[in-house]
Amino acid sequence: MRCFRSSLPSMRRLTGACQLTLAVFAAAWLTMPVAAQAQAAAKAADTRPTLQRVRDSGVLRLGHRTDALPFAYLDASKRPIGYGVDICNEVIAVLRRDLKLAQLRVDYVPVTAANRIALIREGRIDMECGLTVNNPERRAEVSFAMPYYFAGPRILVPVSSPIKDFSDLNNRKVGSAKGANAVPILRDRIDRGVLKGTQLIEFANNNEAFAALARQEVDAFVTIDNLLFAYRATAPKPSDWHVVGNPLVVEPVAIMLRKDDNEFKAAIDRALAGLMLDGVAARLYTRWFLQPVPPSNVVVDIPLGAVLRDQFRWPGDRL
Repeated sequence: MRCFRSSLPSMRRLTGACQLTLAVFAAAWLTMPVAAQAQAAAKAADTRPTLQRVRDSGVLRLGHRTDALPFAYLDASKRPIGYGVDICNEVIAVLRRDLKLAQLRVDYVPVTAANRIALIREGRIDMECGLTVNNPERRAEVSFAMPYYFAGPRILVPVSSPIKDFSDLNNRKVGSAKGANAVPILRDRIDRGVLKGTQLIEFANNNEAFAALARQEVDAFVTIDNLLFAYRATAPKPSDWHVVGNPLVVEPVAIMLRKDDNEFKAAIDRALAGLMLDGVAARLYTRWFLQPVPPSNVVVDIPLGAVLRDQFRWPGDRL
């Protein structure tokens, strides 16, 4: 609809339809409670740095996955738990102390592999503590704190499968979750003809991808290796499954933040470095990767790797 008959911004030149439309919007706005008006305006254009917004509101919004054992998932009471969630909760405890915000409230917001970047970019969450790989494509849209894990895509298959490495995925159906970092890597190999005849099927989440593998609807499930170990550990019969193949890449996993929010990143990095140097991060690793975890008391059993061990000793932005 064109609201002006000429370039002159005069109310007298508004069409009747536009006058009516603007009148309706104005009436709706004026009858809206003042608090609701302020909330709507702030939500529409809140460009404040994260730390300022947290100080002003007394609330920090933490995004978390629900299907990424042992990083971030739900316990029997539907509360978010896991290695990544514990790391973030420890970071927030440091922020409470350093910012002198003893009453700081944490709002836990479920995210998926597909929507997590958009939620950060749109300012609907302040930090994401799931299982997000820091790679160049994502750094074009968001920022990351220093890594607290390193992972790479591998393959989960039945023990009876002839698939042993990625070269065996030719002419196979391969499942992964939408938004997983394995998806663009696999698509690139398919497009370049490195993988021939491979059909990549993207599922809504990891649970659906593994269920499809169990039903033999796909021949392999590809995603970050620690998730595959977790699905094997929690399967009704873990001995039926094994994780195979050399990782396509080894990449850092980190807390995701809003793009170029340098003050917030510096605060998060200081807190993380303290957790690593004080041994807290290593203890949390043991708790979630080497000991029984709820709800089924399974052991994921992934020993601490050399790269992560070095990160705990000498914290920094390792890419």
